[in-house]
Amino acid sequence: MLEEPLNEHLAAARKHLPAKLPFEWSVPLALTEPHDGAWLIADDDVAFIVCLVTSLGRVKLAVTIWYPDERTVDEVRAYGVLEHFRGIREFVQTDGAKEIPGARMYLGEIEATQEQAPLN
Repeated sequence: MLEEPLNEHLAAARKHLPAKLPFEWSVPLALTEPHDGAWLIADDDVAFIVCLVTSLGRVKLAVTIWYPDERTVDEVRAYGVLEHFRGIREFVQTDGAKEIPGARMYLGEIEATQEQAPLN
């Protein structure tokens, strides 16, 4: 079989993508390796990876944003991406993107009605 169904991690993360993608966003690309999967999306000047992670025993939406030319992502640019996600109560910047020059990573607190058991 050439096409396999999305694993539970990709399917759960997809629920937080916008119902209708903003005009400048690319079609999401499902990355299935090396871990449980993530979504890669680009817009007119930045790229971002979206996945679920477990932090302090709770499932959160992780969004890493970067410029391909390695400029530093500022808060205004990050907000322009993060404002489109669904079912997220708030985002907090982390230091989880140090391996990508200029990138910023944010963890989104999933609304209580959509929380899931911790990921293994």
